[in-house]
Amino acid sequence: MSTPVRLQIVDGSTGFVGANLIHRLLANGNQVVALARQPVDAVRNQISGAAIADGDLDLTGLRVLNWSLDEPDLGLTQAEVEELFADPCDYWHLAAAITFRPGNHEELQRVNVDGTRTALEVFHKYAPTGSRFFQVSSAYSCGLVTDEVPEVWHQAAEPQEFRNYYEYTKREAELLYADTPGAVLRLGQIVGDSRTGRAATDYGLYDYIRAIHTITRRRPNELLRVIGDPAAELHLVPVDACVRWMTEIATRDLGHLDPPVIHLVDSVSVTAAKVAELISAHLPVDLRIAPQDEVATAPLNQLERVLEARMTYTGKYISRSLKFRRDNLPALGIDEPPTVPDDVLDRLVGSYARSLLTPNGAAR
Repeated sequence: MSTPVRLQIVDGSTGFVGANLIHRLLANGNQVVALARQPVDAVRNQISGAAIADGDLDLTGLRVLNWSLDEPDLGLTQAEVEELFADPCDYWHLAAAITFRPGNHEELQRVNVDGTRTALEVFHKYAPTGSRFFQVSSAYSCGLVTDEVPEVWHQAAEPQEFRNYYEYTKREAELLYADTPGAVLRLGQIVGDSRTGRAATDYGLYDYIRAIHTITRRRPNELLRVIGDPAAELHLVPVDACVRWMTEIATRDLGHLDPPVIHLVDSVSVTAAKVAELISAHLPVDLRIAPQDEVATAPLNQLERVLEARMTYTGKYISRSLKFRRDNLPALGIDEPPTVPDDVLDRLVGSYARSLLTPNGAAR
């Protein structure tokens, strides 16, 4: 089923999910306006080369506008704003800063919170009745919880109640959404295309693999332990499944969702131990997830401590399991096939590992 015939406006259009979303929207026959800060040709190339690309894409339905989250009306002219919102539209807000460095709090606040506020203000000011605002958030905006996470609005919380400041700003951005037609889409860890393994991102799982590759490049075939819970579940979502869900959600009547919050996480959980096993199969390393009590009696060696330092933030996602309720996708009549069975996970890990090991490895 294709998205309704209405203009699709996408910010964050050159990000990993944004470029793949636009690619699918165009393939479905939609007219799309990509809001970007890059030159038009760079945006078009990013979308044409999206991870889900499986042939030439007709870009005649794409228009690119220069914009800015830091300016009133998103830096658009009055004529551009009036044209964009002349008829009911779908606005996809994907623009975000993703960084886990402690010194980047100001950037995270400016982009993820203040930028979301600006985008919502423009939507409420100009979008006609019948328009919808899809705010792309993170499943990890739940913070340091231990209970199953329902599809409800989270309450305000202090930064120390999250694994990192990025999660905190995604929660703060969600709190701005009240009384907006559309939905908040909470994504899991987005990985490459399930069919080919192709990706175009170095975050999440790939940051994990890259950190290990950096060590093994100098010291191959070592036993390396990473502190964590072997049974911890990684909520991986192939980008092709993610954008398929997103575009199908946009074809549905969302009026009965209360609240309009949808978890876009995997239907087949992948354990930290399984990921370590596959990394060991594709890189020259014997990688193992070591529980904290083991490390207490057998401390990490120097090489393992170097790896642990590189994984200060990534490592927090393999230290405990989270469970997410997934009620609203089936309530909307959207099928949920297994997204990351063993063969898909092997493809995702292997493709990225080859791209690190050889100049001519699989394209990321």
